[in-house]
Amino acid sequence: LKELGIELPEPDTAAEQLKEEKQRMGQQLRRTDRAVMRAELVSQQKSKDLQDLQKKVETAETKVVLQEAEHAVLKKNYEVLLSQCRNAARELEMCQGKYEVLMMQLRDTERQRAEDKATLAGQHSHEKERIVKYLRDVDETLG
Repeated sequence: LKELGIELPEPDTAAEQLKEEKQRMGQQLRRTDRAVMRAELVSQQKSKDLQDLQKKVETAETKVVLQEAEHAVLKKNYEVLLSQCRNAARELEMCQGKYEVLMMQLRDTERQRAEDKATLAGQHSHEKERIVKYLRDVDETLG
């Protein structure tokens, strides 16, 4: 073999090279195992993060549904209150009209009362004059 130019390493050297190669491969395998474990941990964390996000989305969707329901109730309450306000405004207008009619009747009644009082005062004065005249006539007749 030496004549052909092929040199074989010494058996001790070859065994040592194999041992070093085995150590390098063992180290590479350990590094690969650690990288796989880290990747699995990252994958588990990402999976947990995804589940957390899904829960948050579900919670947010539930909140949106509840807010929409609350909005619908508030809108209905607003419509009811608005209708009640309109009815109250119409009733107030009717009451104002009734009040104005009653005030006119009160003024008419007071005016009529004043006229009646004046008429009665005039009648009383006329009756008084008649009685005084009658009493004079009686005095003159008697006396």
